[in-house]
Amino acid sequence: DRCIHHLVEEQVDRAPEDIAVIFEDRQLSYHDLDRQANQVAHRLIALGVHPEVRVGLYMERGPEAIVGLLGILKAGGVYLPLDPGLPPKRLEWFLSDADPAIILTQKTLHSSLSESQAAVLCLDDPEVELHNEPDSRPLVEVAPGQMAYIIFTSGSTGRPKGVMVDHRSLSHTINDQIPLFGLTSDSRVLATISLSFDASVGEIFRALVAGATLCVARRETL
Repeated sequence: DRCIHHLVEEQVDRAPEDIAVIFEDRQLSYHDLDRQANQVAHRLIALGVHPEVRVGLYMERGPEAIVGLLGILKAGGVYLPLDPGLPPKRLEWFLSDADPAIILTQKTLHSSLSESQAAVLCLDDPEVELHNEPDSRPLVEVAPGQMAYIIFTSGSTGRPKGVMVDHRSLSHTINDQIPLFGLTSDSRVLATISLSFDASVGEIFRALVAGATLCVARRETL
């Protein structure tokens, strides 16, 4: 009966100073991850995001992508990963079929985005002034049966199809997998899978719900 971001928030409350994400020489504590994701969520809510509104995430691997993903869920939105490493035609199909209301991205990627009706929010643009948003958790009612994310299939039988996964299914899966993987707050989890593949969701949330440290590396490094 719990949404996946609520399970992460419970871990934040248990050990706020533990390290949630490592990327090269940068670290984010659970407290910082939660605070920054809350600011993203407040901005998305102001832009009209509410439960089951689709939000694209077109970002390079790094802490910002994890913050953006969590911020989308906290706003009640449905996370739609758009990996910059995918062929442009495939990304165009994702955008056309899923039709997100907003796309979170970075300034270096903005110009490579395919045309769509979605509003674009560059999280690293100083003019966006995310630091002015409240860092408290937004009060959004998200039901466990509502959608958490959409992942497109490989398209081996034709055009890729968007698979919709709800919070309840994701929370059950993550809670079952954590003991199977033997994850604890002392664990480090290397994120190796493209955000456009379903297994990446497990990688990320197994680590964060268990209180482990998620280690993110650049595509070239992997």
